Amino acid sequence: MYSPKYAIETDRNVIDPVIHENPFATLVFRGGDNIQSFHLPLIMKHNKLIGHMAKANPAWQALDGSSVLVIFHGPHCYISPDYYGKPGNVPTWNYISIQVRGDVKIKTDLAFLATALIELGQTQDSSFDITTNVNEHQNLMSAIVGIEITITEIFAKFKLAQSKPEDERKNVIKHLEKSPNQSTQRVAKAMKETLEP
Repeated sequence: MYSPKYAIETDRNVIDPVIHENPFATLVFRGGDNIQSFHLPLIMKHNKLIGHMAKANPAWQALDGSSVLVIFHGPHCYISPDYYGKPGNVPTWNYISIQVRGDVKIKTDLAFLATALIELGQTQDSSFDITTNVNEHQNLMSAIVGIEITITEIFAKFKLAQSKPEDERKNVIKHLEKSPNQSTQRVAKAMKETLEP
């Protein structure tokens, strides 16, 4: 992914929360002669991404032992030239995007599948308790396979108008903060954080 140097983020204390807050990822891999992709939620745990997918999806057979690209889409929004408060600007898009490369292992043991479901449940659905009906959930787990991706590289791009003068960036933030859109609000927050010393 192309990025000017000012937009490259390397601090895992900044990157990891974005992955945690945006777990629904795009997974890209080579399946046979074609590049393929699908979407699934992934949770980061100890420099690995874990999740699960339907056993009915034939992609899991191609994935086992392969290298993949996983894309996490953070907040994003349109930026009008008018937002800067000065002439000479063009329309653009501010966004956060994180690309993770890694090696896949497909997991079928019940312990891993239970952990994957519990981890996802803890972040998204506190009412889901896999321990309440073990037999029922074991039947459900027979229809899925686990996916474990050992991370080999992370590339994070935080394109948040860092190349613009501070006064123009503050003007953009003021416009974005007026928006009712949650993603736009999150871009404004991220832009504010780039202004902090």
